[in-house]
Amino acid sequence: MAELYANFAFDMDTLDLGRLFRATYSTDFWDNEFFSIDGDIYADSLDYYYEIFGVEGWTELYSDFIGYSDVTGEMYAGSVDAIYQHIGFGFDYEEWWGAHGFSISAASLQNAMHTYSTADDYVLVAAAFAGDDSFYLSEDADLARGYGGDDHLDGSDGDDQLFGGDGGDWLSGDGGDDTLVGEAGNDTLLGLAGVDWLEGGTGDDTYLADGSDTVVERPGEGTDMVTAEITHKLAVNIENLVLTGKDDIDGRGNELANTLIGNAGDNVLKGLAGRDKLDVSEGGDDRLVGGKGNDEFIFSTKRSSGDTIADFGSVRGNNDKIVIDASHFRGGLRQGKLDRDHFQIGDDHQAEDRHVRFIFDTSDKTLWFDKNGDKHGGFTLVADLQANASMTHHDILLI
Repeated sequence: MAELYANFAFDMDTLDLGRLFRATYSTDFWDNEFFSIDGDIYADSLDYYYEIFGVEGWTELYSDFIGYSDVTGEMYAGSVDAIYQHIGFGFDYEEWWGAHGFSISAASLQNAMHTYSTADDYVLVAAAFAGDDSFYLSEDADLARGYGGDDHLDGSDGDDQLFGGDGGDWLSGDGGDDTLVGEAGNDTLLGLAGVDWLEGGTGDDTYLADGSDTVVERPGEGTDMVTAEITHKLAVNIENLVLTGKDDIDGRGNELANTLIGNAGDNVLKGLAGRDKLDVSEGGDDRLVGGKGNDEFIFSTKRSSGDTIADFGSVRGNNDKIVIDASHFRGGLRQGKLDRDHFQIGDDHQAEDRHVRFIFDTSDKTLWFDKNGDKHGGFTLVADLQANASMTHHDILLI
């Protein structure tokens, strides 16, 4: 697993080993000197001193073995396992960026230094960062690519451009107006501060978005989810929304079959079109609007009940379901369809039989749960279904 960090602006797309080699005016080779760098021990070190556009630099290569010829001034064998780049004027150098935890052929690196093309450079870069790598970038504007593996890219401050490549990557923009692109794999994108562009690419991606971010998904690119601590409306082609925290915030779906999950506050969840699932298991005094389609209103615990369902439908084309977690509500409930004798319709919520567990009160269009049937007490308001609502036992599903 490779690790790269940068202290100043770093752009992975402008690396040019040939320019570095052509600008070198001096080298130092240290054989079997044993260097301790970032917790790793390396036997050999090769240092390049160069000047580009009036700016001097110093590049250190480290490895357990570097085959180096004093006659040709070139590497011919071994590997390069760490690179550290310094920049400055005169002898006042500061560390620009460094990378370690990889291994590439020293001879291949030397060959890449001889060409004017950067194509061979990026073959080596891709090989070096093909695994599960970590990038800790500067507070300036950076550009980094994860290539293969499950990578961690942290942009810090600055207007960064982060590309995950293949694998399940974790991309964090932190401060600045960032562009985060997950590309292939199941990625997690965190825009955080700033006005960010979040694009997951293919795979089942997760976004942490705020109100200033733009979230982009294209058709057929997986089943994606946004987590939000503020009111959020799902962008097109994103299926799921999870509200977090305890604040009273709202969530809104789109034309797809959405899953909207509320938080512990008082939420308004609107599914719009599609076969939506609205889950209020975290509690709060919620208002649920399924919209068009056959929707599910999910109550996993008794504490999540008592909410308002504004448009419950029990007709063809709008045949909604109340979904109850049998293990939490108890009362002898079992998973599957609700038995007919467990359901009662009346003008109050008093159970008339010991088998009754759910009562639809036609006087105020409310649905009640009674854990002990016709015995005293045990009532829980499940939902207020509003005027004109109707129900049968087919409208309740036990999970």
